[in-house]
Amino acid sequence: MLDAVYPLARDRLAYPDLVDGGLLPHKVKELLFWGAEQPNYFSDVSHTWDLKIAALRCHKSQVGHFPKTWEDGFKTMHATRAKDKGYELAEAFYRVELPF
Repeated sequence: MLDAVYPLARDRLAYPDLVDGGLLPHKVKELLFWGAEQPNYFSDVSHTWDLKIAALRCHKSQVGHFPKTWEDGFKTMHATRAKDKGYELAEAFYRVELPF
């Protein structure tokens, strides 16, 4: 998975079709890993919560069978992540800044 970030994202020969489409190579400066046991980066999702839930519900094979009450527990988890962060709901990640 990380080879898409380094070294491939900065190599114009790795994805010539992207270059042809106007997307130039770049150096990735940070990675955000979801599901970390000890997250160190939190993103405010308070204003996009309904959109997030609607998008997740589109993944019918993963969450389509979950009861409506699942959303309440999911929201509680995100509220817990936001505690003392200055916003209502947060997504949590483990952030790695790359030295290149």
